[in-house]
Amino acid sequence: MINRLILNANMICKSSGFKPQKCAVEKVIEVSDSEFKKFIENPMKRNYYLPQYKDLMGYYDDSYHGVMLYNKT
Repeated sequence: MINRLILNANMICKSSGFKPQKCAVEKVIEVSDSEFKKFIENPMKRNYYLPQYKDLMGYYDDSYHGVMLYNKT
């Protein structure tokens, strides 16, 4: 099996309930503190990081696949 972080997350916006779904993190990207704060404050706004990894994101093999942005601070 490929080494990757697998999370269970609710991927439905404004859901009336909570049913975790399998989510595979295909790539982990460290971003600056200011970029991370911008993303957290407005996650639906287009940003520099995600479009270049759109081929890694989607729903297949019975799980969601995507990238994870993080900041060490």
